[in-house]
Amino acid sequence: METVPLSRRKFLAGLGVAMWAGLGCRTIERCKEACGVEPVACGPMRLAVTWNNQVTTTPDPSQGGKSIIGIAGRIYLFDDKLNQVQPPDGTATVTMYDHTTIDAGGQAKRLETWEFDAVSLKRLLKEDLFGWGYTLFLPWGSYRPDLTKVHVQVVYNPVVGDPIHAGGQTVTLDHSGTKTEVRTSAKK
Repeated sequence: METVPLSRRKFLAGLGVAMWAGLGCRTIERCKEACGVEPVACGPMRLAVTWNNQVTTTPDPSQGGKSIIGIAGRIYLFDDKLNQVQPPDGTATVTMYDHTTIDAGGQAKRLETWEFDAVSLKRLLKEDLFGWGYTLFLPWGSYRPDLTKVHVQVVYNPVVGDPIHAGGQTVTLDHSGTKTEVRTSAKK
């Protein structure tokens, strides 16, 4: 067994706790009903999502390299024993809400929803320090620098079985990575 340095061990333990807090799942019984096989063969049972709080700009190749604003995150899929699985074919839906209104005593307001089809997700599948997962960039057309917190929810829809919902995450935004001259497509 590989010896992991203490600092890396603490980091991985902290990440594990953070990811567990954002795990979504479906029951083993539902997976067996949908697929007729044991869960590992059926596909992921849990979904872990992490978001970078840094609002960034990046060139948009579909608009000739024009800068767009957005946030990035990662989605990881696990079986019922928290072993990472190779993601099966499926789609993902990400919805962002204005959490600032909740802090002010109001209702959450949906800002945007992004749909990722199976072909796009396959292109976004990458391995990092924590294993295989999807790296998502959410181009934020309704971006406003006055928003300080957003709530992000993710649903993974496997081809076979029930949708897997991740527990939503509230992200306190850091706007220091945005350029004031960048205009979003929604503000033309």
